[in-house]
Amino acid sequence: MEIVLGRHGRPALSRSKWIAPRTLGYWLASFNGSGILGDRIPQATLLAATGCKVIVASPLRRSYQSALLLASSQLIVTQDSVSEAGMPHQDWLFPARHSPFARDVLSQ
Repeated sequence: MEIVLGRHGRPALSRSKWIAPRTLGYWLASFNGSGILGDRIPQATLLAATGCKVIVASPLRRSYQSALLLASSQLIVTQDSVSEAGMPHQDWLFPARHSPFARDVLSQ
């Protein structure tokens, strides 16, 4: 048996705007509800997926959409246990905003 791991496609969510820390929870909810941009899949990823009998995806929309793009005849199973870890956040008053770079660092 071979297990192939993949990551969902790029989220369809603007990452160019600054956000206030107080709105991080709302931004995370939007991020978790977002789909993926486009439908281009690297050839190596498609080749790896063709040998799979089952594709397991998290219930996040972007993960399931990615699985649909990979599946030709494979069964797609969604499972909570393969979801990304949640990002803790608080209702901060300061600083007023995070830059997109700071948001990327904080979300790692």
